Amino acid sequence: MKKALLLIMISIGIISQSCKEISLDPWEKDTKKQDSTSSNFSSLIGTKWKLKSIEKAILTGGFSTINIPTNEYYTINFNTHSEISGQADCNAYGGVVSHNSALGTNSINISAGLITKIGCGSEGRDQEFITGLNTAFHFVRNENELQFIYNFEVPNSGNRGNSLIFEKYTDPHDDSKLTYTVKMLDSKKYTLYAFINAESEEILTDSKNCNLTINYKNNVWKADLLADCNYGYADVSFSNEYQDIKFDNIVTSKIACQNQNTANRFVDFLRNTARFEYSDYGNTLTIWSSLPSFAMSKMVLKIQSDEQNPEDIIQIMDTPSSGVPEGTIYSFNIQNYRTDDEKNVQFSYTYTGDVKDLVISAYSNFEYKLSDPPLIIIDIVPTGTPAMNAVTYKGDITVSLDELRKRLNIGNPGTYSMGVVLRYRGVELGKVSVKI
Repeated sequence: MKKALLLIMISIGIISQSCKEISLDPWEKDTKKQDSTSSNFSSLIGTKWKLKSIEKAILTGGFSTINIPTNEYYTINFNTHSEISGQADCNAYGGVVSHNSALGTNSINISAGLITKIGCGSEGRDQEFITGLNTAFHFVRNENELQFIYNFEVPNSGNRGNSLIFEKYTDPHDDSKLTYTVKMLDSKKYTLYAFINAESEEILTDSKNCNLTINYKNNVWKADLLADCNYGYADVSFSNEYQDIKFDNIVTSKIACQNQNTANRFVDFLRNTARFEYSDYGNTLTIWSSLPSFAMSKMVLKIQSDEQNPEDIIQIMDTPSSGVPEGTIYSFNIQNYRTDDEKNVQFSYTYTGDVKDLVISAYSNFEYKLSDPPLIIIDIVPTGTPAMNAVTYKGDITVSLDELRKRLNIGNPGTYSMGVVLRYRGVELGKVSVKI
């Protein structure tokens, strides 16, 4: 069965005004605070900010300032060029962000949805905060401060906007700063496959018992090792950009193994690691050596085939730019759609075709509708040989939602619902509510 790693492509509208139109420079009285090298949109990616005050335009001119107590948390985390998440007092939220360079370097548009609905008390400013995010059209930042200009609420107040003013925020115990790539490492078991030096690949035949499993628990990364017949563990850390990986305090047992040389090479390589990356839809992990060498040296690990998704579980693929493929099965119906412990969407189907070569695929561009609950559309595409007679076949299929959850990257997973709509040839066949 065809598999592919989930990719989310989110397209949203731009609602923005230029800085010239509003005649507003949040730091016009102190131009030295402005850092033009860090004010572009790309500089926000990977940063996190905590709200420290709100400035609101008033009729008599100027602004009134509302300072946010230090024990109240209103944050925004720029996870990627299109994804944000954060905390709005006692609620978590996720959403999308976009930038249109044609409207100026500092244009911004935010849609903060996927909000939990915990009551934060009468003094909470979570609704005001979310409104400010959703109506922001312009930002300015320097090294330690970020300001969003959002909607006008005061008539006859001139070209002023309200402002959300943030300070840079680093929480060492907050896993929302972890990138999608790093999150993929959690709980996956990789087996040593090959060593590569320069362009020479040495595929190993005695490495099936050299395994690496990296786990994230209680805000700490750890690794479990199996070096042939020896078990061990290590501390794991990443560079600030989550491009390099390091294994410290490696400890293993000292039993003499049958494939001792390969086991030693495996452990020695882990002591001196640098850059890492995924390929093959996340089934291959490549780690570069940090040791100086005249040629590139790296280690390749793979998820063993018996640990990958079963053939009857399909992954959601990215919708091509040409649109959803039509498939070749023209009579296809879905019944009894449901979830399996919130990990998968399952459904029964009937179709007319040749049962021997049926392939069912799932596609999504993951444009979600900001409804309550939010909706994501998944297109089901069956292909195969059309039957020459009127024979109807039945079966069951499972669509994995694991990568969907990873891509949404929101706080407090499992606390609220999202609707997953199943569609075939543009027609909605069913909708399932799942916990995100």
